[in-house]
Amino acid sequence: TERRIAFSPDEANAAPHVLVERSYQDLYGDPGYPVTQLNEAGRAVMQFTGDGRGIYLAGAGASAEGAYPFLDRMELSDGSSTRLWRSADDAFEQVAAVLDTDGRRLLVRRETAAEPPNYHILHRSTGEVNPVTRFPDRAPQLAGIRRRIITYHRADGLELSATLITPPGYDANRDGPLPMLIWAYPREFRDAGDAAQVDDSPHRFSRPTGASHLFLLTQGFAVLDGPSMPVVGEGEAEPNDTYIEQMVASAEAAVDAVVALGVADRNRIAIGGHSYGAFMTGTLLAHTKLFRAGIAR
Repeated sequence: TERRIAFSPDEANAAPHVLVERSYQDLYGDPGYPVTQLNEAGRAVMQFTGDGRGIYLAGAGASAEGAYPFLDRMELSDGSSTRLWRSADDAFEQVAAVLDTDGRRLLVRRETAAEPPNYHILHRSTGEVNPVTRFPDRAPQLAGIRRRIITYHRADGLELSATLITPPGYDANRDGPLPMLIWAYPREFRDAGDAAQVDDSPHRFSRPTGASHLFLLTQGFAVLDGPSMPVVGEGEAEPNDTYIEQMVASAEAAVDAVVALGVADRNRIAIGGHSYGAFMTGTLLAHTKLFRAGIAR
């Protein structure tokens, strides 16, 4: 449980009051986190509204349709919120800064599947947009990759989701199934409803950096990125009581989904992950015959 409480340090006898109380795993109900600004001492502090009665909250905006980041004003008196801004339907946008006390001018980071992230100043009252940066695509060789969110069901009925990324110019009807890497990280949940929530966007600009698994797109691989691998323990049950069974069921559902789409060759799929994802990789190589290889990083 997450609980956010407001109190006044200069009123010792005033009772604190709860602004937010919720399951922290409920992504769809996430109210966002306080926007901050630097004070005269160079410290990040909460940014208050002009009247001093509220604060600004920037949230990821997870929803069944994908992630749509937002900016809200929260009243400190009762925790009620008013939506001031939301990401466009055809892009992935995030508030980087609130530039005035009334929240009329915002610094927004915008990207699409084809356009690299850049910053602009948005005037909310007029809709005017003033570009601030013009960063180019640093890896134009990957222009044209396709990124989409897919949903599918596990054998126990739990809905799962993943981001499917295919190489530039790929057409499943023309080119047939590809070798695939599934890159995942398990998460534990106390509620099956929370485990089924979608937290990605098809409008993200995807380019590999560092030791990214996305470099395999240049070698003709498809990548299933971040598929849901929930381990659910409801009631008296603990998630890890059935860890192996749930890992296997989630992996089988992911493989069946990409094979049914005609994107992946069932006999040429690898599994990989970092940390807990590496533990997952070892588990799936030991307990299934779904994968040709694994990367336990």
